[in-house]
Amino acid sequence: MDTNSFEKERIEEQGPAAEPQSAAETPMPEVEVAPAEAEAVAMPAEAKETTDTQEEQVEAVKAQELPAAEDATEVQEAAEQVPAAVSPAEPQTIYRWDYDVQRASDEADRSRKRRSGILTYAIVMTAFFAVSFVILILSLLTGGLSGKNEVSEGGSSTPTVSDRIVYVREDNGESGYLTLQEIYAQRVDGIVAVSTKKVNGTGVGTGFILREDGYIATNYHVVEDATQIVVQLYSGKQYAAELVNYSEVDDLAVIKVEAEDLPVLPVGNSGDVLVGDDVVIIGHPAGLEFGWSTTCGIVSAINREVKIKNADGTLNKKMTLLQTNANVNSGNSGGPMMNLKGEIIGIITMKLSDGYEGMGFAIPIDGAMEILNAIIEKGNADGVDSSVSKGRAVLGVTGFDITGGYYYYIDGDRIRIIREDALDLYDGEFYAEVSGFYISEVSENSTCKDVLQPGDVIFAIDGVTTDSRSKMMAILDEKNVGDEVVIEYDRNGEVFSAKVALIAAE
Repeated sequence: MDTNSFEKERIEEQGPAAEPQSAAETPMPEVEVAPAEAEAVAMPAEAKETTDTQEEQVEAVKAQELPAAEDATEVQEAAEQVPAAVSPAEPQTIYRWDYDVQRASDEADRSRKRRSGILTYAIVMTAFFAVSFVILILSLLTGGLSGKNEVSEGGSSTPTVSDRIVYVREDNGESGYLTLQEIYAQRVDGIVAVSTKKVNGTGVGTGFILREDGYIATNYHVVEDATQIVVQLYSGKQYAAELVNYSEVDDLAVIKVEAEDLPVLPVGNSGDVLVGDDVVIIGHPAGLEFGWSTTCGIVSAINREVKIKNADGTLNKKMTLLQTNANVNSGNSGGPMMNLKGEIIGIITMKLSDGYEGMGFAIPIDGAMEILNAIIEKGNADGVDSSVSKGRAVLGVTGFDITGGYYYYIDGDRIRIIREDALDLYDGEFYAEVSGFYISEVSENSTCKDVLQPGDVIFAIDGVTTDSRSKMMAILDEKNVGDEVVIEYDRNGEVFSAKVALIAAE
């Protein structure tokens, strides 16, 4: 409320100047009475009411902004008109707040704080930049905080800066490890495509050069039953190739082209391979259209025994292979699997399919080279004790199953098996009902030839009942060539037992 409006209200409350009011009706001035002092004043009831009215007016005025300094005189004059009956014993004190002075004081404090903060910040940042500058100068002068750049004897070294590190070679390059780019550039010329024509179609596999004079290694199944073989180099040059020989059980073959000074790939040592080692594969995963494709991965397992089965589900052979998660497909067969030195440690031979991914297998190069070198040197791998494939272990006998309800008897020099309901049709000496594998022939190579004979019925191996050929083969499939087993067999109604060694299937 401004000063003029305050004065107007006061005049209206007092009325005209010609009609003075009594002391009880006179408006109370703006006076704040301390509570302790108010209790100490003894006043009549009429004065008490006046005091109450005075306090209400004081509170109302305190809620408003106090008038300017020039109105202070009016307030003081009004205070002097208070009747003596309601005045306290001690002189009254008027409390006012000077906002202008307080604002000026607060602004001065804030200004001092800002100046102090800016000064502190400037000191800290100056010290920081000074220390950083000193460190930078020392680094440049001493060749870096970690020491000076070493210079090899007889040479010089110029530091270079790069924001991309392709590969950090171990032992300053003395380890022989190569980058993937270097492996491809240095080895791709020694890897070939092997295209074949067969009676039932065509195919493309991979091979690698073994010798400068044209000997090339690949898988047997790549060139199996081929009527024509063509080898293509990375340069595009093609050669007609001939099959030197192969080892079917090891899935290895050697072919030859008439050429000289061919690039030969270095051979490593598969015996040093560990699970987790990095490997690189170059080949033709989907034919020549995708020729010389490169994939990489790790060795997932070593000495992995893989059982190769025939179309009818019977075991064909067992191979000891390296497993890798590198992507391989049918066209990679016969190609090299290399370590980071670019050395061949395996020959790709197969992969698991039917929904499996990252399950490729390679023939360990140590065992493979024994077979390949034998083929090159003497034309075959006969007599080589292969560590690649153990072959299927067998007894060396042929025959068929007989089950319950069948009987056998001797008819002159022949042994017959007949059903029980047909016994009346034959004359001869019958024997008891039997179940098992009836032997019709014993191989000359079998260790059983001095034990078993045609007409015997094998009904147990190593104490496990074998009342069928499939059960007998399931037991033998878990054995290796050369293992000994105990067979139990029936001969003319009598039971016999013998220990025999298993041989490789032909």
